[in-house]
Amino acid sequence: MRVARHDPLKCPQCSSKMDASGCLSSDKPISPSPGDFTICSYCQTVLRYGEGLRLSTISDQDIKGMNDEERAIFEYINVIAIYDHIHVIIAKPEEN
Repeated sequence: MRVARHDPLKCPQCSSKMDASGCLSSDKPISPSPGDFTICSYCQTVLRYGEGLRLSTISDQDIKGMNDEERAIFEYINVIAIYDHIHVIIAKPEEN
């Protein structure tokens, strides 16, 4: 996976600044496009790029409106986000 840098974007879930994106299906850096999915590397929320590369969370209504291909991609990305979230929890050292 190659990473493409872009102007900082704010995660609508946790307000963290995100300034890079990666493409799972390419060895070349690819800039995101409206409709593409991403995962916030801070809170592991699955997000979608909109017009002007504005990020938004994905509602149940959005999921219902997805075609089969979009839904399959969303579900795949969601599994990655869940795995990343579990990995972050497991990797945290115990607080004493």
